[in-house]
Amino acid sequence: DEGIIINADNVMISDSEIMGIMGSFTRDTEFGTYAVILNGNNNVLKDSVLTQLGGGGVTISGGDPDFLVPSNSIIDNNLISYFGQTFHGWTPGVRIYDSVGATVSHNEICYTPHIAIHFDRAYEEQVGEVRSIDNIVEYNYIHDVATYYRDIGAIYHGECQTNRGNII
Repeated sequence: DEGIIINADNVMISDSEIMGIMGSFTRDTEFGTYAVILNGNNNVLKDSVLTQLGGGGVTISGGDPDFLVPSNSIIDNNLISYFGQTFHGWTPGVRIYDSVGATVSHNEICYTPHIAIHFDRAYEEQVGEVRSIDNIVEYNYIHDVATYYRDIGAIYHGECQTNRGNII
């Protein structure tokens, strides 16, 4: 029921099909809410299918925001579809969380009740400052999102003023 959790550097997930992960949801943990969690540097998720998910698709974090050292992690050429099927809100296809210098490109992200890509922030009860800096989101095909919620866009940058330098 839980997804793939990577807390390491230089990991590649490629040519995989990840489906049917329902997970569990609490605000203080991301464990189980995403099919793939990539925490670290130089990690890659590519050429894969993530579908029929209760929560989100993939969350990515890494790099050093204090010294602007990029993670160089990549999410490329994936199909991320039918996610957020159990937990309808705030479980995007791609969550960029406390990340510097990651690239999200050439993905098809579709069929969800909420958002496709989210530059996330820390919740009030979490300690520390979460920042997403100098990330690139490009050439993604996003369609059939926000099918339930109407007050949201396909890509949500949020109100976090420490998110900066991101290119969409």
